[in-house]
Amino acid sequence: MRHLVWFAIGYALACGISTWLIPGVGAAGLVFGAGAVLSWCFRRRFRLLLPLTVVLAGLTAGSLWCFAYEGWYVAPARECDGQEAILSLTLTDDAVETEYGGYADGTIRLSGRRYQVRLYLEAWNPLRAGDRVTVKAKLRCTADGSRSDGILFTASQRGDLDVESGKPLLGPVLRGWFRNRIDGVFSEDTRGFAKALLLGDKSGLTGQQLLSFQTAGVSHIVAVSGLHMSVLFALVCLVTGRHRFWTTLLGVPVVLTFGWVAGFTPSVTRAVLMELLFLAALALDRENDPPTALAFAVVVMLTKCPMTIASVGFQLSVASVAGIFLFFGPVRQLFRDRFALNRRTARGICDGMAVSISASLLSTPLVAWYFGYVSLVSVAANVLIVPAVSLVFYGVLGACVFAPVAWFTEWGIRYVLTGAKVIGGLPFAAVYTESVYIVIWLALCYVLVWYVLRRNPLQLRPVFLTGLAGLCLALALSWTEPRIDDYRVTVLDVGQGQCVLLQSRGNVFLVDCGGDSDAAAGNKAADELMSMGFSRIDGLILTHYDRDHTGGISQLALRVGIDRIYLPRSEDELPALPETEQIWLDGEGKITFGTCTIRIFPPESGKSGNESCASVLFQNEKYDTLICSDISASGERRLLEQWELPDLELLVVGHHGSASATSAELLYRLRPELAFLSVGRDNPYGHPAPLVLARLARYGCTVYRTDLSGDLTFRG
Repeated sequence: MRHLVWFAIGYALACGISTWLIPGVGAAGLVFGAGAVLSWCFRRRFRLLLPLTVVLAGLTAGSLWCFAYEGWYVAPARECDGQEAILSLTLTDDAVETEYGGYADGTIRLSGRRYQVRLYLEAWNPLRAGDRVTVKAKLRCTADGSRSDGILFTASQRGDLDVESGKPLLGPVLRGWFRNRIDGVFSEDTRGFAKALLLGDKSGLTGQQLLSFQTAGVSHIVAVSGLHMSVLFALVCLVTGRHRFWTTLLGVPVVLTFGWVAGFTPSVTRAVLMELLFLAALALDRENDPPTALAFAVVVMLTKCPMTIASVGFQLSVASVAGIFLFFGPVRQLFRDRFALNRRTARGICDGMAVSISASLLSTPLVAWYFGYVSLVSVAANVLIVPAVSLVFYGVLGACVFAPVAWFTEWGIRYVLTGAKVIGGLPFAAVYTESVYIVIWLALCYVLVWYVLRRNPLQLRPVFLTGLAGLCLALALSWTEPRIDDYRVTVLDVGQGQCVLLQSRGNVFLVDCGGDSDAAAGNKAADELMSMGFSRIDGLILTHYDRDHTGGISQLALRVGIDRIYLPRSEDELPALPETEQIWLDGEGKITFGTCTIRIFPPESGKSGNESCASVLFQNEKYDTLICSDISASGERRLLEQWELPDLELLVVGHHGSASATSAELLYRLRPELAFLSVGRDNPYGHPAPLVLARLARYGCTVYRTDLSGDLTFRG
């Protein structure tokens, strides 16, 4: 393997250590350097020491660079964390409207250094790239790894904006032109996909469409990356006839312009760097080496910002391309040897399958880790859908120049959308790694892949049957276990919010569904349910209407059916709800299912906010669990006075551990043995309060927290 590839591996490892473990990782660089010198001295005796030497050299260089980057660039930023200051931003992109107002990205100068910052606006303001904005804002440094897109500060507006119009920037101007052209020539049902394909702007796609792409395993179609760059570059080669001079002359500005239009996300930047290196090799009449080009792109991107290593887009992009380089040849040869393909069409189909399989071999574990699912139909979807994407891409470009082309292109878009919907909607289109049995099955699959590629490539049938049998067993175990439990409570890790599953003998109720992110909370609940084989739930109980308890409902309803929703009376605004039976709680609600009973205690009438919260008691003959929602100590006192409550085995602590809840009186009266806390990591509220933790310890509660332990499950 090429030396730059080994160097890039070491360099990336150093950036990973600096980002996730030891910021700066300075002293380690000296250790790695000593190891590199030592292995270099003995490289002639042992063949493996040469690549090890290069990896250690990459670790050394990466460690020293991270140390310098931390000291010179990041450390001054950390000192500004939490400060309020008058900022002067030069916007690098147009402002984006959100439900809370909006945000705008720009650059500021602090301590003589230029930093990227995201300014969160109190109200929507259509700021444009190039504008100069002066505003009082509170800074938060994101050098803790919470962001990986180069933005080292977020700023919250604390005063009025002073806006001075500036010189428009090429990328945002072109992006706005393409967006307006697409809106003007495409119909409503196709323009969202057209913008996602050409610009990476997924705001026009519906939640159902995004879900279909995800489940079908073709989300990369709407995330601008190397696929789009290769399609565009093929057009350049067609125009120039692959003439060396003209391809270079036209290719460089086209590649850079497309990068500006797409916003230079990590996946786009990686593709741009690789294409530029290819063009350089073409201009100099040198052989292009794709693995070396990938290594070059990785080193350049991590040198610019070592924290890019934490970007999911960067990891998936690099893993997919590396998988193609490593496995495409063996997988293609396996297909050709096994099936003795002679016809050109059959070879083309199998080559497409080989590309899809090889790209997924390294990216699938990342998708499973970050998104919690594994698509079982991705190969079929890629073979059937991706070839049409090239034509659609050209059609969208053409329609922006000559409007009548849009009519033909729309049929291609509808084919892609329908194909993703049909394939993604198939039974067992995806499995979910919320189940430990699916994780074990996935590990088994990689053992089988290694066996096929390295040991006996012609014995596909027994290997396939073994994998299929393992999947059936994993699904059977995942689905059987929750259906035989008499009593099961699961507090899901949704960040700063609440989502609690109550189960008994195959019946499922959900209490609240909200968290740090609306879509993430809904997907988290849906993944958990579908991993257990539940496509419907018996009921959704809302304790109150705050967003951190209800924001995920819309996303949940896209994926899981809800038979009925239980709603407390409140002065607060009702959130958007799916069309299903609604049951209003005017008095105590009582639901009997399996071997258990749910009692819902309504809030005091005429209240709003946290005082409008219902509480939920889940019990059978042996176990009792109380979910206090966000009620304060006064609400707990009213709860104790109005209702007869048993001693508790489990308390889902109120208001995420706020000091205003979980009173000594409640703990003294109900004596919970266990306390589960649904709380977000590094949340800005300081939850759980040290006072509450001390109080729980004083009354003998064993405490578990979602921010430390992830999902929490109690089974009886």
